[in-house]
Amino acid sequence: MERSFVRSATVLTICILATAALLLPVALRESGTGNLAGLALVTLMFLASAWISEAVSLRLHRAASALVALALAMAIRTLPPLFVCFYLAARGYRGRENFALIGYLFAFYFVTLVVETRLAVKRGSGHNSN
Repeated sequence: MERSFVRSATVLTICILATAALLLPVALRESGTGNLAGLALVTLMFLASAWISEAVSLRLHRAASALVALALAMAIRTLPPLFVCFYLAARGYRGRENFALIGYLFAFYFVTLVVETRLAVKRGSGHNSN
């Protein structure tokens, strides 16, 4: 499991950091929540949730049902951006004020969804190579 986790965590980290690098020009010219600090916060949030969801998915895939592993990993990946959006809504912020930050959330969510789905499909099919 250790080697498999390190490999999948490395792939996730590279994809998330590449996404952050692509979004860096936007963050440098934005102010407010979409600035560089906002991008860094979203990047760290998605790195942490991706690592945790991948570890849980790997552990449960071997010990329990693959469907349970996928559902729990999806919940771990989905809840942090939802909490950020809920927090912004509860504080009275409008979408236009936080458009860049919300865009970061969508971009990172899409990237982690695609990469983690690919890893889960490979894990389910029994292939060990990336």
